[in-house]
Amino acid sequence: MTILPRTTPLVTEIDDDLLAEFIVTPAPPDDSAGAYDATPPEEPDYMRDAPMPPGAATPSATQDGAPPGYWQTQLHSLDTFLQRPKKTWLVDRIIGAGDFVLLYGESGHGKTHAVIDLAFSCLTGNTFADTFSVARPLTVAYATGEGVSGLADRMRAVSKHYGRLDLPLYIFADIPQLFDRNETAGAVAFIHAWRAMADAGQVPAQLDILILDTLHNATAGADENSARDVSVIMQTLRLLRDALDCSIVLVHHSNKAGTDYRGSSSLKGAMDTMLRAQKTDKSFVMSCEKLKDGEAWPARSFELAQLGDTDEGVFVKWTGEVRTAAKTETHAARCLTYLRANAGNYFTADSITKDIGLTPGNIKNVLADLQKLVAAGTIQRDGGGRKGAPYRFGVDLLAGEK
Repeated sequence: MTILPRTTPLVTEIDDDLLAEFIVTPAPPDDSAGAYDATPPEEPDYMRDAPMPPGAATPSATQDGAPPGYWQTQLHSLDTFLQRPKKTWLVDRIIGAGDFVLLYGESGHGKTHAVIDLAFSCLTGNTFADTFSVARPLTVAYATGEGVSGLADRMRAVSKHYGRLDLPLYIFADIPQLFDRNETAGAVAFIHAWRAMADAGQVPAQLDILILDTLHNATAGADENSARDVSVIMQTLRLLRDALDCSIVLVHHSNKAGTDYRGSSSLKGAMDTMLRAQKTDKSFVMSCEKLKDGEAWPARSFELAQLGDTDEGVFVKWTGEVRTAAKTETHAARCLTYLRANAGNYFTADSITKDIGLTPGNIKNVLADLQKLVAAGTIQRDGGGRKGAPYRFGVDLLAGEK
């Protein structure tokens, strides 16, 4: 496991030229003849040297000898397109080759612990969450922009838990910027720095997964609620993915209410997989909110187990599938079934609504059902001293039913 400090960028003045391959905005023609030059920009080296996809059309020079633009190398006939290989899963039903994955949650709800455990499962080739197979031991880079000392403590504890320190994990104590293309710490600088370090033998040439923790730290100056800004961020992420031939995992925050991820809805549309980490009393839940190329799987629960002495940190201990109510029940019955299955834990009306498989528009009905169950003495609403999570099916009530 290697921690890589920030390196001096090898490229500062051509960032816009490389990103322009993905963000081309031609100028409108004016009245003067020849004022608009429609010649495609020159293809960057990493695209020119990249292997062609199976069955793709071979690019040819334009009439003036200039190479074609990036998009033309992706042209397929229907026949060759249908012969493309099937999706390759690096981590079954979570990370595919070239995928974008977003894991989000509120502060203190286990998202960083979950993503670190995911990283170590990838590094070792071990099954993730006791459920999702890993294709092979993978190379992982982890870039963060905050909490480096705390991250080191977490990494140390997980390394001891896995019993491995010789893993191909490369940790950057800063994070490439995805929104401001003129930043010397941007995506192009990161690409060139990685390749330079690969040439020097500091890192492997092939990177499998790049983790960016957090998306907010990597998008200084962007408006997360703006679909336009998110589109720029996604274009830069595609540049990183294609240049490094890797999958990208983003760690992100919840909104203030803790009911959803923060930012524009276009972010979810651009993701291949969306995961959410939530805290429920003393345990945590990781749920799948989107799986573009498959069926969303049942949520998995985990705990933070102590490693040795109290000062050695914690690691993720997976405890199985979260039990949920059957969808054929009434809302009230589904709420009661869910709370009974998770007796003693506390939940908000919003989290119950989501966990029993209802849309956010049903929260008022669920809240009314919960209030009726409280009035009937079936469930408790005392919150256990925790503001905002008042509903539970108490252990004492559960004992009374037997």
